[in-house]
Amino acid sequence: MTGYAVFVSPRARSLWIVVLFALWSLEWVFSWSSALGWVAAPLQLAWWVGLAYFVVATRRLRAPGWLRTWLWLAAALAVTVARAVWIGEAGLSLFSALFDTPETRALGEHLLAHEGVRAFDAVFTSMFLGLLVGFYGACEAVFIAIAGGLTALLDGSRRAARVGWVKRAAVVLVQGPMVFLLLFAGLSAIAGALGAWVHPESTAAGARPIAQLPGQVAAIGVGLWALALAQLRWFAVLARGRVGARLCLGALGLAVTATLVYLTGPDARGVALGLVWLIVQVGALAWARPRPAAASEELSKRTG
Repeated sequence: MTGYAVFVSPRARSLWIVVLFALWSLEWVFSWSSALGWVAAPLQLAWWVGLAYFVVATRRLRAPGWLRTWLWLAAALAVTVARAVWIGEAGLSLFSALFDTPETRALGEHLLAHEGVRAFDAVFTSMFLGLLVGFYGACEAVFIAIAGGLTALLDGSRRAARVGWVKRAAVVLVQGPMVFLLLFAGLSAIAGALGAWVHPESTAAGARPIAQLPGQVAAIGVGLWALALAQLRWFAVLARGRVGARLCLGALGLAVTATLVYLTGPDARGVALGLVWLIVQVGALAWARPRPAAASEELSKRTG
């Protein structure tokens, strides 16, 4: 019994949590479980459960809920950067792989002998790998945002909402895909740019237009990432009935919808779908009007 007490004592539990968090963090950055065969699937599931647990557990910290969520999202960004640097150092080249056949190897060697082509190959490869890293990072970031929102519901110190949760849920449901798109595009751009910077061929002398491309792409990625964080913050502020939050969400919805329609052609079907989506967004935002202050106070007294 004494030996069992050693393992379940408060100090032992804290030590176990630290050890598990360290293993969990190593899996987050390096995905070491992928080399374990069939064991990888249950370990990955356990990792996602651990992510939800650690996000919810941080509600014990004396900090606003939005700040805790942003810190976790910053951690997701840092992990994405680490993955991009790790992959970028691998020095993969898609063009080289495409020309790696007996029939095309001579043509590939001729093209890749040019300094600019090698640099473009490196940048293009890094951007492609950035898409893969960005997609995985966006899934993690959205999961963190959802866990952070659920954590806010557990906080007893939250302010009384002037906008009903059904109306807010409608806005989040309609505009939720935009969060993922912004996170995916932003993380992909950042990962691709960093991969290009650490790639030995991306800084080839004389290829200045190509060498400048990663910096421009990284700036765009940071901007898209910041927009995603702002949208998550506007979702939270929407509960207070702030007109500015609805206006910002409407403007962002218009900009993202117009961009997607432009990138798809545009064709008649894309324009029609974009208009329908925009109309639904405007309708949800118009419906999410706040209750009068007196009614909010009365509802708070009844529920609380």
